[in-house]
Amino acid sequence: RWWRRGPGRGGAACRGATRRRTRSRRKSRPPLFCESTRSLMCGMEIQTKLAEYDSNEGFRLTLHIGIGSGELMSLCVGGFDGSWEYLVSGEPLEQLRTAVDNSHTGEVVVSEGSWRLVEARCRGVPRRND
Repeated sequence: RWWRRGPGRGGAACRGATRRRTRSRRKSRPPLFCESTRSLMCGMEIQTKLAEYDSNEGFRLTLHIGIGSGELMSLCVGGFDGSWEYLVSGEPLEQLRTAVDNSHTGEVVVSEGSWRLVEARCRGVPRRND
């Protein structure tokens, strides 16, 4: 499992970095740091609130969450005979596959690339990388 250090510390850093550009003496964080931190915080909250969802139909749903970071590309391609497809590609999808493959029920696992972005504000246990 991954935890963030102290209540609200990661969120405070992100709020400051996403405001409009103004002259400030504060050092702003890169956008990918903020997006990765927010994703991790969101994953932890989802895991806390919905870890075991009772369907009231005789089964329970469990979660395991993987997080990847990087440039993602999306394309809308086609047009022939009115057929269109939406494609998504990029490094975060490969990172996501590895993170999810290395996670177990009830865990939030971040990729190695995401971890480098958030490690100064988080604690965690390393997982093997396939």
